[in-house]
Amino acid sequence: MRILLLEYKNTLQDVKEEIVQIDKLIEPIAKKEAAKKMTPEDGGQLLELRRIKSALNSDKANLEYAINWMKTGRQPDSYNGIENRKAYEHKSFPPSFFNQIESPVSGSVDEPIKGEAVEYLLKDLTEKEKDVFILVSLGHSMREVAEMTRSKRETVRRLYILAESKVKKRSSLI
Repeated sequence: MRILLLEYKNTLQDVKEEIVQIDKLIEPIAKKEAAKKMTPEDGGQLLELRRIKSALNSDKANLEYAINWMKTGRQPDSYNGIENRKAYEHKSFPPSFFNQIESPVSGSVDEPIKGEAVEYLLKDLTEKEKDVFILVSLGHSMREVAEMTRSKRETVRRLYILAESKVKKRSSLI
């Protein structure tokens, strides 16, 4: 593994040097472009050099990612050793679960408008915040919501407070 890591590091260094060389080639053409003295051949060359630089930057990012992965033994940007965080995230309740929700819009308003108002008010909330906010609004206790969402009660309380502040902020715009 050390040899592979060393080869990746050497390749990364080579790619960085190529990027510097491309920058040196781009610089005089870019000056011509700024001075509006660029010929069509220069334009084609500049376009090609920028395309090559973009590819090299992509290679550089991929190499850095792989090197980081080899050094740490885990996927970069994956916290606490969880390779697929999506597997552990709360799955939102199906829309049919919330058919009993009361609209915060009062008065004799058409049903489509009520739905749009509710959708507008809940627009900024994450899926979990929506679930917590709606369940608590329907009269469930924090403990019950925590059990339903498989979360801690303190997490539910925090999510509810955050969601409530977002909804209040959004409702002040109506």
